[in-house]
Amino acid sequence: MFEAYGAALATLFQPINLLILFVAVFVGLIIGVIPGISGLVMLPLLLPFIFHMPTEVALILLIAFHAVVFTGGSISSILLNIPGTGPNAATMLDGFPMTQRG
Repeated sequence: MFEAYGAALATLFQPINLLILFVAVFVGLIIGVIPGISGLVMLPLLLPFIFHMPTEVALILLIAFHAVVFTGGSISSILLNIPGTGPNAATMLDGFPMTQRG
């Protein structure tokens, strides 16, 4: 069982996989900030890009992208009072008044 953990870590820390991870996190943050475009809308739009990727690279791309979208959505809901994604509507109620108070 521990051999599988070692193999997974070795796969994750290959340079191309780390590059895909960082790019997916950056793009996910940008998409999360834009109101109206959520992670569930963008995941089907990423499908044509992953057809010719190796399986582990495609999974890293999709998971990293989807995991960070809601964090990006909280940026616009706190600063602009516009939720970037649906779950960030509750963040808007508390975060924006706190921003106004300083």
